[in-house]
Amino acid sequence: MGTIRTQTWDAVDHLNSEEDIIAYLDAVLAENDPELTAAALRDIARVLGKPSMAEELGVAAHGAPINSNPDLASVLMILERLGLRLRVSHASSS
Repeated sequence: MGTIRTQTWDAVDHLNSEEDIIAYLDAVLAENDPELTAAALRDIARVLGKPSMAEELGVAAHGAPINSNPDLASVLMILERLGLRLRVSHASSS
């Protein structure tokens, strides 16, 4: 049996446009997972060159989150500072 080689995967490497960022965040929000949402916001902050912003708001920019379950106020502040906004739509029935 041969050696299995792995590579580190980082979402940041695949967020090359505003459309990529929006699609990524939209997919993450569809999961209804606060920890995943916090991680995605950290990723987006890194892409936009603002890693310290997430930390200022209580979501660590690297490593374990300060608050892995950010409150809505924190999420909205992060989105505003990233130039994004939250929208609501009907959930898909699958």
